Amino acid sequence: MKITIIDVTESDLGVRQVPMNYRSVTGRVQTLDGQTVSFESTLERDLVLLMDFDPRIARITHQPMKIRYRLESGEERSYTPDYLATSRGSQLRKPARTLLFEVKYLDELRDRWSDLEAGFRAARMVCAQRRWGFQVVDERYIRNDYLKNVTFLRDYRSYPSDGKSALMLLQTLQELQVSTPSELLAATFMDLTNRMQAVGAMWRMVANGSIGANLRQRLTMKSEIWYEEPTLYGK
Repeated sequence: MKITIIDVTESDLGVRQVPMNYRSVTGRVQTLDGQTVSFESTLERDLVLLMDFDPRIARITHQPMKIRYRLESGEERSYTPDYLATSRGSQLRKPARTLLFEVKYLDELRDRWSDLEAGFRAARMVCAQRRWGFQVVDERYIRNDYLKNVTFLRDYRSYPSDGKSALMLLQTLQELQVSTPSELLAATFMDLTNRMQAVGAMWRMVANGSIGANLRQRLTMKSEIWYEEPTLYGK
């Protein structure tokens, strides 16, 4: 399939406004750094939650560009990808990685692939020119144990803490190296009331990466957690 790019229209605010839609779920996600990011389905919303939780991502833009292209037959079409995610770069000062996302349910991809394929090819051409990545993601990529953990942990990122409980938990975990949330709380605080009060501080450190955990598996009070050595550049 031969495709020619005609032009690309871009905007940091998105190339179109999200309309009210009574047949699907629309809205906005408030991110940790104060952005509000639009979504037009619950699947889009869930991807935004994942991107917002990733400390490597600096900015999320909904419908960041409109790509006009021409098919070999001469027919002109346009395609608007769903999200642009720009990273902060790495600890080794490598250039920031930019990813363009298309969000579709698996059934729609199967049913409409012949109509969608040309737009995806056009996006890959634009991304190749800019050294970006392009991903088409469905519910298999988005809806898993990691999303459940992100949904659970994201509000703990701004959990208020006096610092004392957090320091005591980290000191205990540094000695243990590997533990579980339940065991860590019990090893740090003899009093049940103090343990309960420290739960929020513990999950906040899991959320910000100060305490390590396998977020690809569902978090419980019996999940394995470990001490993360601080690094020069931070996480």
